[in-house]
Amino acid sequence: MKNLKYSINSENGGINFIVELNNKEYGCLVSQEALQDIDPINRMENIEKQFISNRNILEDIAIDMILNQKKDKIYITSSDIKK
Repeated sequence: MKNLKYSINSENGGINFIVELNNKEYGCLVSQEALQDIDPINRMENIEKQFISNRNILEDIAIDMILNQKKDKIYITSSDIKK
């Protein structure tokens, strides 16, 4: 498992993380609401635990957004979470 680079974003309560794609690093932010929506059963867990538990899904969402939106910075919101 690769090292996961992330930090809690104190401004909005989400998580900042890095995704590497084609030898390039992309800055990503997932909102607190998206973290709660990705795993509704565990929505009361702290955000760091929610992020770690769902990191693969969040990385996949970020990569899809990078490839489709051609942006260097990605912001994942509740509307980006597939239900």
